[in-house]
Amino acid sequence: MTQKFLLSSIGGLLAQNVASCIRDEFPDAFIVGTDTHREHAGSHFADQVLIIDRADSKEFLPSLKAKLREYEPQYYFPLNEAELGLLSKMSSNELESLFQETQLIWAGKRVLDAFLDKENTMVYLDSIQIKRPKSYLPNDFESFKYPLVVKPKSSSGSKNIFLCNNLEEVKSALVFVKDPVIQEYIPDVEGEYTVGVFAENGNDIRTVAFRRRLSPGGGTSWCEVYFDSELTQICETVARSIELDGSINIQLRKNDGEYFVFEINPRFSSTVHIRSKLGFNDVLWSLRGSDGNMSFDASNLDAKTFAVYQSEVQID
Repeated sequence: MTQKFLLSSIGGLLAQNVASCIRDEFPDAFIVGTDTHREHAGSHFADQVLIIDRADSKEFLPSLKAKLREYEPQYYFPLNEAELGLLSKMSSNELESLFQETQLIWAGKRVLDAFLDKENTMVYLDSIQIKRPKSYLPNDFESFKYPLVVKPKSSSGSKNIFLCNNLEEVKSALVFVKDPVIQEYIPDVEGEYTVGVFAENGNDIRTVAFRRRLSPGGGTSWCEVYFDSELTQICETVARSIELDGSINIQLRKNDGEYFVFEINPRFSSTVHIRSKLGFNDVLWSLRGSDGNMSFDASNLDAKTFAVYQSEVQID
């Protein structure tokens, strides 16, 4: 039987990388992607692209339900923060009624509640004694120590993030960021790291880390495989404490020899296709569960380097 997959936000890099992982493993799979418009390269990665209402629209859930009933996919991947936030607020009965026989591929409510909101993430990290940047409230300006980072509490990718060196710059940033998190800026002289983390109910934790450079748009443009047992221990502590059941992405910077977690994305990462090439195939693991083919040891990886690029694709 042909495997059917439904992926949201197929116009974005994350969904396109997830689709690539699926296609590598299941060449004959039928992949359906949804998005709010067609002006993107999603049709290069999916067999069919469907228009759907925005996740913040009251028409979104009825629209999603109609597509689930029509296509009857085995798996559904929600791949944007707005949609994940909406689904996380639904009860178990509501989710069961919506998805029925379709398996929802996500890290679950508990993880989303902890990490979808950046302020909640910092509180959670404090509770498990993981180092993170110092945070400030907007009216704490007398306590500010510059430089500071101003960013939205919840967002997708590296959008609307401002590095501020004085109070005037903070005030200007707050004009654009209505619901902000204000954090101490951790310089990346010793590196910025993105770590894929997968676990099953807090057990059998697997991690893979990259030291990376960002493009001007905020995505990863260059990365190299990186292993440090201290970094691994930090990420395993997070996964174990939250009883992780699925995949998340932890972002850190290292300064003065210490790691600081500055963000946790409660979903797959856009580097998901790169790491699948190393044997860290969390998309596949999420589908199959424990089948004896899930062993992974990052300490044995070769020191490989990847450059990430985008190119035009003629679709019509």
